[in-house]
Amino acid sequence: MLTYDLHSRGELSLFEFLYRSIKNDILTGQLQPSERLPSKRTFARHLGISTITIEAAYRQLVAEGYVYARERSGYYVADVAPVSSPTLASALAYSPIGAEQPFSHASSLVSHEVAHYQNDSLHNRAQHEQYEQHGAHGQVEQYKQDKQYEQHILADFSRPASHAHRQAARLWERTLRSTFSHESEATLFREHTARGSMRLREAIAQYLLRSRGMHVEPEAIVIAAGAKLLYSLCALMNPRARTIALEDPGYPVLCQVYTAFGKRVQGISQDEHGLLVSELALKNVQIAHVMPSHQFPSGHLMSISRRYELLSWAYDGAREIIEDDFDWEFRLAGRPIPSLQSIDAQGKVIYISTFSVSLSPALRIAYAVFPDALNERVEHALACFSQTVSTIDQIALARALESGDYERHISRFRAYARRVRDELISALQSSPIGNRLIFGQVDNGLHFVLGVRTEAYARDIARVCRSSGVIMAPLDAYCLEQTTAHDGYARFVMQYSGVDPQHIHEAVLAFVRAVKECE
Repeated sequence: MLTYDLHSRGELSLFEFLYRSIKNDILTGQLQPSERLPSKRTFARHLGISTITIEAAYRQLVAEGYVYARERSGYYVADVAPVSSPTLASALAYSPIGAEQPFSHASSLVSHEVAHYQNDSLHNRAQHEQYEQHGAHGQVEQYKQDKQYEQHILADFSRPASHAHRQAARLWERTLRSTFSHESEATLFREHTARGSMRLREAIAQYLLRSRGMHVEPEAIVIAAGAKLLYSLCALMNPRARTIALEDPGYPVLCQVYTAFGKRVQGISQDEHGLLVSELALKNVQIAHVMPSHQFPSGHLMSISRRYELLSWAYDGAREIIEDDFDWEFRLAGRPIPSLQSIDAQGKVIYISTFSVSLSPALRIAYAVFPDALNERVEHALACFSQTVSTIDQIALARALESGDYERHISRFRAYARRVRDELISALQSSPIGNRLIFGQVDNGLHFVLGVRTEAYARDIARVCRSSGVIMAPLDAYCLEQTTAHDGYARFVMQYSGVDPQHIHEAVLAFVRAVKECE
């Protein structure tokens, strides 16, 4: 029977201590793959704690891929042993559980020599035009150009809310007033370096430590006016990287940004554990852009074994990983999944996140954490740029982070999003086709995948829905290479954060009518 000294947990909660202890035993080999964990009731009696605590720890371990559940059998240890690699073995030793480490200084710098890839221009142009015509971006833009779109829109599930919640506007109004009242003119109107205000970078570093368990130095952070600029910076500072891998299906904006910088975009398939790392080596990729905590649009969460496999791929050559953590704050069940950056021992992961989801895209504030090994290349790329976010906005955001107002806003909006999601799923399940519906990845963030068992195609259902003012986004519209074969289900990406709860039931009825009309 597993035994842990609960009196040695310090300030950790029982859940946190138990979760970390089991996770540590798995990583160090004390618990072997396929080994059965104690039942929740037996374990709870043995430790003298509640079964709720045990269940919460088990569920978090399942979500991260350390443990898997067998129906009516119990919980078992997953095979998370990394692929054979001495560098990866050192990574495990470098980053013990519960003590995420800063970036290593070991990696050597890559040359700054700029290379032009004129031979790829025709490929990139054709690929970009094909994606614009057939991909998700083209389809959503087509929706907007339809005359029907100009009519009243009942519910738009094809895009996130333009702002997180009306509370975000009130938070920003209060914060700006406080900023102008308490900060000096010298503070608010000074010019900062291209990396951004040190005060905001320090506030972000502390926030990531509190909320994400990440140990980062403020000097490693770069502030920019939106994630697109940070994607551009990554492309600019890697002139020798000819090919960038994107998860397929994937986020259409990434394809646009990277092809604009002359990069060849290569779609990489996924399964339920995340991106298929085995395809990276076959396709001569130098950079992999991934969303391990909540992939868009599939919603997949990359398992811990797949994360180690991806790191091993990066460690075996002059390769890098861009971790896009766009909505980690909105995991609706359990704690946020630890970042890929937090287990990177060799400085191969560039971490990018944004405040657009939590506050508003209108504020245009995002940030990246660069490994120390890339510092010289970052400075070189930033040399021709000025800081793109106003000092006033940076200081205001720093104050919101320092005071805890931002985290309280996140907590409120997370609760609001959970209510909207639950109401939407409940309405779908109780609809006339409720027994034909499946729901994928409903807890990982502010969108999930809805599948309906039907021989009709998702694009046809979406077209009929538009006539009723309901905008749906077919999952296969986000495929970079080609659409998937029909497997008996029409699937849709449901971004629900901007939907008015009062219109949910009417929107669901419109969706049901569309499905039946297309059958």
